[in-house]
Parts: sequence; C-alpha cells; structure tokens
Amino acid sequence: MSRMFQAKLDIPENAALPDEWDVASTGLAPPDDFVVSRYANGVAASTLADIYWNWTPYDPDGRPRWLCFDYWQKTTSRIDRPMRQRMSGLRSRIVAETQRFMALLIYKKRGASLSFSSLTDSLSVLRLMGQYSEKHEIGFEDLWSSSALLEDFCSSLDTKTAVSKVARLMGVLMAMNPETDLGFTLGCAELFATLQKRVSDFPANRQTPPMPTRIYSSVLTALNTELSDFDVISDCYLALVARLVALRSIPRGDRKSFCDVGSMLAEHGLTEYFREKGITPTMHGVSSGLSDIQTVCRLTVQAYTGMRHSEAQMLPYHCLSAEKRPGVTHYFLGGRTTKFENGRIRRTQWVTSKEGARAVDIARRVAAAIYEVIGDTPHQADERISRYPLFVATSYLEFAGRQTYQVVTQDAYLTSDSRLASPPFAQLSKRLRPIINEGDIRELEEIDPHRAWGDDPDYGVGQAWSLRSHQFRRSLALYAQRSGLVSLPSLRRQLQHITREMSLYYSKGSVFAKNFIEDDPRDYKEHICKDWRDAKPVSEAMAFLRDIVFADEPLFGAAGIFEQQKKNRGQIVDRAITLKQFQKGLTAYKATPFGGCVKVGECDKTGLRMMGVLCLQDCKNIVIKLSKLNRAIDQQQHLVNSLEQSSITYHLEKDDLDSMIAARKRCLEIANRGSDRG
Repeated sequence: MSRMFQAKLDIPENAALPDEWDVASTGLAPPDDFVVSRYANGVAASTLADIYWNWTPYDPDGRPRWLCFDYWQKTTSRIDRPMRQRMSGLRSRIVAETQRFMALLIYKKRGASLSFSSLTDSLSVLRLMGQYSEKHEIGFEDLWSSSALLEDFCSSLDTKTAVSKVARLMGVLMAMNPETDLGFTLGCAELFATLQKRVSDFPANRQTPPMPTRIYSSVLTALNTELSDFDVISDCYLALVARLVALRSIPRGDRKSFCDVGSMLAEHGLTEYFREKGITPTMHGVSSGLSDIQTVCRLTVQAYTGMRHSEAQMLPYHCLSAEKRPGVTHYFLGGRTTKFENGRIRRTQWVTSKEGARAVDIARRVAAAIYEVIGDTPHQADERISRYPLFVATSYLEFAGRQTYQVVTQDAYLTSDSRLASPPFAQLSKRLRPIINEGDIRELEEIDPHRAWGDDPDYGVGQAWSLRSHQFRRSLALYAQRSGLVSLPSLRRQLQHITREMSLYYSKGSVFAKNFIEDDPRDYKEHICKDWRDAKPVSEAMAFLRDIVFADEPLFGAAGIFEQQKKNRGQIVDRAITLKQFQKGLTAYKATPFGGCVKVGECDKTGLRMMGVLCLQDCKNIVIKLSKLNRAIDQQQHLVNSLEQSSITYHLEKDDLDSMIAARKRCLEIANRGSDRG
C-alpha cells in the first residue's frame, strides 16, 4: 500500500513543490535523486544528495536562500563553487544522515508548515551535531539513540538560543514513530524535560533599548547628511555607472587601459565625494558606494516608518503613494508582511513623512539605473508586488566580477540584503554611530532602571553606539508620541511630521488603521501600529515620572499641588505601579506650554485657543511649572508688543497674557504661604 507524504512548506502560491515521498517504496529515506526543491517552471533546483539545497525558488522575493550541509565549514559564502576535497566515509555518512533528518522534518513534522527560518534553525542544530559526531567518530543514529552522548552534547550549549533550538528539534522528533519514521529509538525522553527547564532558568533576554534622545537625533542627522551628500552628486554618480557598464564588454585583461576609474571620478566631479566617504576608486568601489546609499535609504525608511529590516528590504519599487490635502501632503508606503496566508503574500501599508518619502525617491533613482543595466523597466502591476524590489541587488552591475550563479527562473529580482554590521559597511557604520556619553547612560537608566547599564560592554561611555536597525522601531514607537517625553529640541523637530502622521493614522478609531491594519489580527500584531499604541502609555508614564514625580522645582495648579503634597509627605512612587496605571488608562499625562495635563481622555478646556490659557483658571487637571509659565509669558509679551493695539488680535492676545500673569501671581502667593508656614 502506497503512503505518500507531501512537503509541509511555507512557500509562495506559484511555487513548484518538491517530489512527494512514497514511504512504502523508499523506506526510511528518500533516494539520492529525490527532488527537494524546484524552480517555478518545474525544473529541479536541488536533490536530496546535494551538499547545498537551493531554497531560492521558495523565497517570495527571489533572495538567495540555501540549506548547507557542509557542517565542518564555519561559513558557506562560496556555495556556488564545487567542493575542493573529497569527503571521508564518516563525513559522507553524517551528511547523508543530516539530509535524511531534514527530509523527515519537511515531510513528517506535525503541525504548521515550515518557513525557511525554521528550517535553518533545525539545520543549525544538525550541523553542530554533525561536528560532535565526527569528533567522536560516531554516526547520527549513535548520537540520537544514546542518552549519555546526547547529554554530553547538550552540556556544551551555553546560550538560551542554542538550548531552545535543540529542545524544539527534540520535541519534533519525539512526536514521530521510532519504527516507521526514525528507524531507531531516541534516547532523549528524560533529557528533553531537563533542556526545557534549562531554557526557563536562563535569564530573560534583554530587550532592545530605544536610542537615547541625543543618540537618536545624531543618527537621524547623519542619515540625512548621507542622503543630502548623495543627492547633490547623484546624477554624476549614475552617469559614471552607465559609463562603466558600457566598458564591461571589454576583456578583463584589456580593460585597465580603458577603465581608469580615478580619472573618470575627476571627469564626473566625484573625487571629493569618494574621498570623504572612504570609497575605493575602483569598479568594485563604485558598486559598494551604491550599496552604501541603498543601506542609508533603507535605514531612513525604517527610521520614519518603524518597519522591520525584512519589511523594508522587501519593499517594491512602486511602494510610495501620496495624498494631497490643503496645506499638507500625506505619504504612504505599500508593501507586504513577512508572513504568508495559504501561500499568498499579504499586503499592508505604513505611514511615513517627507523624510521617508525622500529616501524612497533616492532609492528609486539608484534602482532605476540598475534595472536599466539589466534591460528591464519596473512596471507597476497589482498582482506582481514583489517582482521589482526597491533595493535591487547592485551585483547585477557585475562591477565586482560576474555573478557566479543566475536565478534565471525566478519570478523576482534579487535584493541587496545589506546589514550595517557586516564588514563591507564599516566606513558607513563609523559615520552613523555617535559616541556614547554619560548623559546617554542616564537616559537608559531612566528607561530601564533595573538593568546594569554601567556593566554592559555594549554601552560604555566613550565608545561608539552599537547601532542596529531594529532600534529604530522601538525608538520611533516611544518618542513619536505627544506625551512630551522628548525634550531635545532637535529631535522634536526631526520627529514632528511623523509624530503627526502616526497620531492621525494609527490612533484608535482611525479609518486607515481599521481598513489597512486592524482587519487581520495577525497582521496587526506585527505592525508598528500596535507597537506605537502599546508605547503610548509607556511614553506618558516616563514623561510623568521625569517631569512631575522627579521634578526639581515646585509644582502648582490643582493637579500639580496634589502631586507636590505627595512629595512633601515623602510618599514613595512605585515605578511599576505607575506604569500599570497608565497602561490601564487610569492615569494620563502630556506636556503643555505651562507644565502638564493629567486628564484622561480628550481635553474640554482648550477650545480654539492654541495655548490652552483657559486651563490656567480653574482646571483640576493642570500642572503648572513657574519656569515654563515664565517662558510662555515672555513669548506672549513679545507677541503682544508686535501687534497693533487697535486690532482684534491684539485684544485677544493681551487677554491671554493677562491670564498668564494672573496665574503666575496665584502661584507665587501659594509659594509664599508655603514658605511662611515652613
């Protein structure tokens, strides 16, 4: 009787599945010529016995994806080249067993379909086990069936991630039949429970901190500078690219006499730019410079949308749209989620600001030049969201030598999957990373007072900030709020537009959020909209603690006096309890020109007056600080002095000024009464 198993893979809708596994005819392992991956046209991409499985056909964006079984190698960067050494008998056996285990996972694992990241997690465990098996001159079956050997192997695991991956793989294999699936009995029944306990005993993973405000502002400034510098010379740069492309047809041995890149830089006015950016005056350097600016554009998009790296990397060429209204233009980026739904790509949208739109525009200019070299034009079609990526790979220029493999049967172009921490971007990384000072550490301590920041080697005073792209997401969610948490003027200016857009489109009740984000609960959980909403009470609580609870100056106004009296009594404020009150909606706070407001919900006092002067008279939610009130009075006095005394505007503004002065008088009287009693 035939027993057919289909691959349980999370792959695009139009992908061609690998072979079905007829267990009855093959036994415990498929044959060596068993097709494990196919191109969309049905051509085999890899077979079971291949040392490298080509998973690129199953990537929705055509990115190079490989499953590598050369467990004895530390890196797999040259998968396109044939192996230079023959494998020993033991090594060949371990590779074959590893491939069989991967086939078991793909075809017989219970539960949800497997993504590429899930496969690589499992393969990383099997590679470690392969190294252990070769060192001890045993096979996989010997290792997996021996509780003593498995325990010895697991004792070498020193990270929570490694232990978790091994435990997950054990759980999957333990659910299989020892006779019909594995062919032997696992020796990990007791060890599995031990590993699970080890995972729970590991310290909690440290959450990625938001950037301190000065660091955040400096990084945004550096990104803007990089974009501006390239914008000035972009036409010259892309003209140089076109010129170099025309010279590629010259044989490499004869090219040097025709291709003096240094002279060409001078002709195109690019010598100074290359020198300042540390770009080598070679064809490879020209390509690297474009990769740099693509990385800058991607980081800027992340900074002004809150996208994850993968979401930004998968943006299509035609992602930007704009909605013009009187006096303002709203920008949106359309892309896709990182998850599939029954093999189909799910689309989503993000709001951005003019800064994000500018980065997309520059990235499109670079991409257009690369597509021109390829001989293609990025067409916009609703059904083909991913064929033309915004960040198309610069390797198509072939300035660093011809691509050693071409994904000719893929339905999408490759992306330039650049990571700022990788060696090719060392010069760019130096320009983007500010030096940490003591004020930055104090801010981190305010964000998480229970973390020993002074003992963390990644956050030492005097060293460069360890910039990671995912920091932009948490920083934007926390600081792009109207809580008043951001006191640094430069950062307030940099975030004012995106703060307005996120407040308009991501707030609860927003039609945009309902139609494009909240319609699917799974998508909403992954979207920056949820992070932004979750961060709102956190941002308010942090601003409240800094501006009210730990304020150095006395507080006035009804709510201010109430808080001041608690401080005078020495009442201790519990940070965790305060945060929970904000998260439950029992307390609220936002900064105002006069101090702050603690009203939960919308204010009914301000009316049409921008300064909220009516709040100064009898509002129970107002917190007044004399320092801020005095500053507002000075500014209002200058405004009143500049107006014509016979105008209606003069009388309105003069009334506001008088209200401020009267409020200051009341505050001073209260302060004097307090000092008399003291």
